[in-house]
Formats: sequence, structure tokens, C-alpha cells
Amino acid sequence: MLNNHLAWQSALKAIARDPMSWRGVSFHYLCFAPGEMAQAIAENNPDIFVIKNDSDACIILGSKAACIPAREPVSSLWIKDISASWAQIAELFGIDSATQPTKKPDKTITILIVEDEEMTNKILANNLKQFGTVITTANSREAIANNIVLNPDIIFLDIHYHDDVHDGFDVLASILSNNAKAFVVMFSSDKNPEIILKCLASGAQGFIAKPFKPSDFSYYLDTLQRI
Repeated sequence: MLNNHLAWQSALKAIARDPMSWRGVSFHYLCFAPGEMAQAIAENNPDIFVIKNDSDACIILGSKAACIPAREPVSSLWIKDISASWAQIAELFGIDSATQPTKKPDKTITILIVEDEEMTNKILANNLKQFGTVITTANSREAIANNIVLNPDIIFLDIHYHDDVHDGFDVLASILSNNAKAFVVMFSSDKNPEIILKCLASGAQGFIAKPFKPSDFSYYLDTLQRI
């Protein structure tokens, strides 16, 4: 689909916000001579996520297979995994690609988990309790209330909840309206590139795709320590 609600620079900024959020997501950059070829790619590929700029360049997220018109691009770059090859993308667009090694946080922190699956809550709480105080919640109402009362250092926020009129994006908006500097990492089994981009563009510090590993969470705990 053609992304009309995020400008080119805003989309690049969202992608660069946290390259690790894009583990396993491919990136295809194409630049053509003038002639509206980028628009044609977007129109001919309704099932992929295309971001185009004001000239004839575009970025395709999440798929290498795209219906590209016969005219050859002036330049092209395809990368299988954004997070693993971030330096190449950063160099192309002049973005700082510096990263820091992961380490165990050096202070006790308060961690809020928002997840409606009880077993997942237990697994996360068990893995994260070594880093500090862990509070688990199961819906948007509990999440918003606990955020206001506890002011946690970091929030791991699922996107979808059973029998809840609100979702993680509603919770994120409420949290950031209360504290614009809140450190929120969203996670979901819905790892469509458009969802990841929406998370980062909406103010989340990162995204974790299910199924996840404990190291996915410790990475963001380390990132929090370096702010």
C-alpha cells in the first residue's frame, strides 16, 4: 500500500529510531530517473508497504518480491534484514549508525508489563525480575492507572487485548500525554512493517516481535540505562 500519512523524512526518522525493531524485515530502496515510477510501483503492489518521496525514489519494506516496471532504476539497494545491515542503510541516507553493546542494567528499575495473556505475563515477569520491580497488567485500563500511580522506568506494551475497546496505541498515547519522555517498547505477534513503523512514529522507543527471546527485552533495558 502507499503510505500517505508519513512523509519521506518522517518515515526514515521512524525507521532509524530503533533499527533493532526491524529484525527480520527486509528493505528495498529504488531510485529512478524522473517519470513517476515510484508511484507506479506503489499502485501495482497493493500488498506491500511502499514509502515514496517527492521525486522518483521509494522504499519497500518487508518484501523483495515487487512488481517493478521495466525501466531500470538509477540506483537500488536490497537488504534482507534491516537490523543486521543497518550501517548500509544509514550510510545511504546519512544517518548515524552508532550502536552500543548490550549489558545488564546497573541499577534497580521499575518495569511495567502490559499483556493480556497470563502465561506470557508470568514468563516475562520471571525473566525480568532480576532487573528490578516488575508489575504486570492485563488491559488498557490497568495499564493507564498503573502508569500514573507508579511512573515506571520502562513499559513493555502489547498492542492487542481481548475484550478491550482500546489497544496499545491508545495506551501509548495516554502514557505519552502524561509523560512525553516515557520509555515505551511495544510488542506483538502482528509484525507487519506498517505496524512497526506506526509504533516508532507514534513515540515508542522500540518494537519486539513475538515469539520473542529474553535478550530482546534486556536490549531495551540496556538502552534505557544509556539515556
